[in-house]
Amino acid sequence: MTLVITVFEPVSKRMQLESVHPGVTVEEVKAKTGFDLLVPSTIPQTVPPTPDQIRLLRERIDPECEYLAPPQPAARKNQVTARRGLEL
Repeated sequence: MTLVITVFEPVSKRMQLESVHPGVTVEEVKAKTGFDLLVPSTIPQTVPPTPDQIRLLRERIDPECEYLAPPQPAARKNQVTARRGLEL
């Protein structure tokens, strides 16, 4: 699960926190990061995608739900596999 958006700080070339996703705290990010992350004094919340962006992701970029779909029960995965015409 992605918690934040990060960028490389241009001078030091270190990873810097750009924004945190809704419901995520900086403390949680620090606890789950395996290195010293640059944390600016002000960190905005990540702007959620628009309905048009979500539609584009689901319909054009990842219509087979390979990357964007949340983890699903095995029965759902079997339905997707069957829809693709693949044998289990």
